Amino acid sequence: MAALLSVDDVRLDAGGVPAVDGLTVETTADRVVIVGAARALFEAVSGMVKPVRGSVRVRGLTAVEAMTRGLVAGAPLDPAMPADWTAVEYATWSARLTGLAKSEARARATAALERLGLRAEARWPLGRAPLAARRATVVAAAIATGARTLVLEDPTASLDDEASHALAQRLLAALEGREWLLFAPRAPLVSELVASCGEALVVAGSTCVDRGAPVVLAARARRYATFATGATDVLAEKMTALGARIEQMVTGPGSARFVVELADGATTRQLFACAAEAGAVVVELRPIARAFA
Repeated sequence: MAALLSVDDVRLDAGGVPAVDGLTVETTADRVVIVGAARALFEAVSGMVKPVRGSVRVRGLTAVEAMTRGLVAGAPLDPAMPADWTAVEYATWSARLTGLAKSEARARATAALERLGLRAEARWPLGRAPLAARRATVVAAAIATGARTLVLEDPTASLDDEASHALAQRLLAALEGREWLLFAPRAPLVSELVASCGEALVVAGSTCVDRGAPVVLAARARRYATFATGATDVLAEKMTALGARIEQMVTGPGSARFVVELADGATTRQLFACAAEAGAVVVELRPIARAFA
């Protein structure tokens, strides 16, 4: 079977400016969390936009084709919602846009809302519904389409702990039997959604800087996604001489993005000292494990 997500040398623009340029990655699990990626990647994977270059495929189909066929549905974070619509109206229209008759669309919408524990809230005006209920409604609308693959922007983002855990538990129950791609700026292991993912991809700019099971990535405390300018090759040589391991070095005009794993007992101060000696400037230093804390 083709990979859940396959991205090949893709360029995605936002407002006419490249937001992702050259990303290549392929997933290996059927529930995946993608951490730190530009929103343009979510939009491309859910079929909302077409790449300027390269390809984004979901189970072997272009994301746009998969969305058109009703195989993929996106659940964006806090989209504009008509304040006077009810949750059942919102989810029904989502289903109807896939070509379903009104009666079937409404039945699917009602069932999806009930699976998410929104029976009582289904007829409330969305303008007066709690934030967690509105976010659950967006996911219910995606489920109502009948898509087998859901692309989610983390619906629990910014909710307090109690609301976040409650929503995550309802989502897991509602998504039973489906595969998904979860986009999030951070992926703490305490999140039930993250914990249920078989794979995590950490994206920085246009590079997948690390990947693996979330619990494994969370334990890699000495690994840093790094972006530097200047004499980056000299910087890499100096760090390697001190016992660090440099991985996935992607160079551009006068710059490089790479992952550095510091030697036991080493600190980031060493990295900055090596940069100063090499004539390089460390522009970004992102602890990979912190995304899972």
